Amino acid sequence: MKSRNIISIIFATLALTLTSLTSLGAELNDNTPGITPATYREYINRADQGDPEACRMVAQCYRDGIGVRADYKQAWDWYAKAAAAGDLESQYQLGLLYRDGKGVRQSDKEAAYWFRRAARNNHGGAQLAIADCFYYGKGLLPDYRVAAENYWRASQNGIDEGSYNYAMMLRDGKGVAQDLPRALRYFRKAAAHNYRDSAVLADLLVQQGVVEQGKRPLVQRTEASNVKKDTAKKHQTKQKAKSKKSHKKHKKARRHA
Repeated sequence: MKSRNIISIIFATLALTLTSLTSLGAELNDNTPGITPATYREYINRADQGDPEACRMVAQCYRDGIGVRADYKQAWDWYAKAAAAGDLESQYQLGLLYRDGKGVRQSDKEAAYWFRRAARNNHGGAQLAIADCFYYGKGLLPDYRVAAENYWRASQNGIDEGSYNYAMMLRDGKGVAQDLPRALRYFRKAAAHNYRDSAVLADLLVQQGVVEQGKRPLVQRTEASNVKKDTAKKHQTKQKAKSKKSHKKHKKARRHA
């Protein structure tokens, strides 16, 4: 009986391990769309000839160990070749390797340099990364204004973290003038994709009476409508009173005539 229980436990453990490995593989594939074990063989010849896209694909293979043994140093080499040729994704990835010290000596300054190059050419991930550099003063002098600007740009490129961070800065008046209605809009934008606690923070602003830009609550609209109606009634009453008074005056004048 005991041996059966032990065997069951072993099989359960193996099943959990396999599930974890499968999950990890799925995450890697999600991070590297279109990369398969055959990718390395497909692109290596073109990469040797200096093709930027091929260099990036080979770099991703080395980075994630797909079709070839994982090697961050090789990944850095190939990303560097593609980045020097102007490939934006490679510039961003090179910045990440410098930031995390993978395959190369860690350097916030180098990371910021490559993030900035890609961000200037509208790379969303790089805009978020350089915003972090300016916010925390990593690799360059801290500047909340420039950080807020780049969080906004990342948000415009569909980066939920950019929307969230920009909303936080609007809420707290950090780097930008405090603007709670706009903060609510960007919290809601991030909440649309369930990013962190965006929905909770948006609800807190609503509870404080904050209304999103361009929108007024039904209660306010109804109240405004009532005020407008009351004003119109008062105006009509005044006009009737004037008309009645004028009529009496003319009637009296005709009698004396």
